[in-house]
Amino acid sequence: MPSLPHSGASQIAPSIGPTVPSVGGSENFRGSAVARDPSVSSEAPKKKKAKPPPVPSASLAELLQFATPVEKCLLVIAALAALGTGAAMPLMLLAFGDAFDQLGLSATLPGARNTGSSVTKMLLTFIYIGAALLVGRALSYTIGEYTCQAQVARYKRAFLKAVLRQDVAWYESARPEELSARIADGMAKVEKGLGGSVFVLFEGVGYGVGGLVVGLIYQPAVAGITLATVPLLILPASALMYVLQNGSKMVSRAYATAGGYATEALFAMRTVVALELEGHFAAKYEEALRAVRWVEVRNATVVGTTTGLALSAYLVMMVAGILYGSFTLSNEMEESAFEYVVDGIRYCAYDGDNTPAGATPNTSCTPLVPFEMNCNWAELIGTAASTPLDATPLGGGESSAQLGGPNLTLLEGMGFESVGAFNAYVVASSPPGYDNDGYHPCRMAAKLVLIAILAMMMAGEGFSLSGPPAQLLVVAKQAAADVLSIISRVPAIDSFSEAGQTPEAVAGEIEVRDVVFAYPTAPDHLVCNGYSLSVSAGQTVALCGPSGSGKSTLIQLLERFYD
Repeated sequence: MPSLPHSGASQIAPSIGPTVPSVGGSENFRGSAVARDPSVSSEAPKKKKAKPPPVPSASLAELLQFATPVEKCLLVIAALAALGTGAAMPLMLLAFGDAFDQLGLSATLPGARNTGSSVTKMLLTFIYIGAALLVGRALSYTIGEYTCQAQVARYKRAFLKAVLRQDVAWYESARPEELSARIADGMAKVEKGLGGSVFVLFEGVGYGVGGLVVGLIYQPAVAGITLATVPLLILPASALMYVLQNGSKMVSRAYATAGGYATEALFAMRTVVALELEGHFAAKYEEALRAVRWVEVRNATVVGTTTGLALSAYLVMMVAGILYGSFTLSNEMEESAFEYVVDGIRYCAYDGDNTPAGATPNTSCTPLVPFEMNCNWAELIGTAASTPLDATPLGGGESSAQLGGPNLTLLEGMGFESVGAFNAYVVASSPPGYDNDGYHPCRMAAKLVLIAILAMMMAGEGFSLSGPPAQLLVVAKQAAADVLSIISRVPAIDSFSEAGQTPEAVAGEIEVRDVVFAYPTAPDHLVCNGYSLSVSAGQTVALCGPSGSGKSTLIQLLERFYD
């Protein structure tokens, strides 16, 4: 077959020698290269690392661009359900408050018990809140997973269509051997950011805000003291999330680096063996894996330390609130105290035992001391008013006879027929300096102190729950930006486009005139420099020349792989 020389061949003929391919694309086989001696270091002097550019991130609207209007409405419903679920959890403290009262009754006055209606109310509160939590969480998770799978399927279809649409030049610079891993990793992150687990973010916000509201309503002072110690919980939790976030990125980068070395070696195995570079690639691979191990060890150490600090912070929060509440309650009990005398009957107690359990009716307290009523004891008596007197230390023997006989209630044992009369008496008898409408419960009641402390702890726990799903959402937006950059790319040579000229007939004659061309990945290396060729219809031509002289390039240009 005749051969046809081309003009400018001397300018494009490459250096003769083995060529080392890289994973950048097949164009590297065409350019010139010099065989490397493994014993000679080609590394440039180390320079100070520049700060890496910020990772691009998609907006929330871009992340959800594949959701239909109906699915977006469902997502709003799921978010509201998750918020409601979180806000309902601190409401359980209202039921726990009644439980605290019951525990306080039996501990302070043995035998005393709450009314049956209060216990029923407490149980019904638990049932209602539990049912609401079940419905809310099931709704948010189900909707989240349903809309997630629908969107991920559309993401994958759009990505596949976009990849098939790209021109050859893009493939040579986009590392096509990594596309499968790239889409798998990116879509896994997007799926986590769109799935039902991300709605824990809204649940945590509702949980935290609900805890703040309950604590500030029930006992603002204790809530403020407890809130002041929240940084002790936030700091280690923030450090934990920061280290886990960056550690995961480092692990991913290290594994990606190791995978890149392995892929490069396998992609050009013949060249690696020919140049005896097996040890070089193995050393690089082991170095990348050592970085992975170091990150994992560091993560484990930080996780253990910060978790311990976070658990300790909970105890510090509780101790701070209880100390403040108990001292304040003790002062208020002293401030509201007065000698309890009803219809000439004095109630006496042993010195150091000023509790309803130690109070006994007498005309004279010698050698005892007068029993002093206060806001805390008044609340206890009003709550357990219907308790049989004989079931308490106040009943039985001379006390029951002196108070009017057997079968009395606790309230009757304290000298009153109704709770209203008792309340009117304690309000009228309260010390002038004590300002508390209704006299009881105390402004710093033990139940309110515990509810405020637990509510603030719930607030801290709720906001900390929002951290991991928020991070999932951030990672999903970053992954979506990478995926969407491919989906939205319209190549200059668009195989899906119907625009442009279409020849009506083809004669088969080929003419190439003064072509100047360099591959996009090597713009400084001209493969064709004034290349001209003419082939008549039906003529057979063989293109001959050294590697890199433009033989394959000409065919690719004729097929319009490149412009």
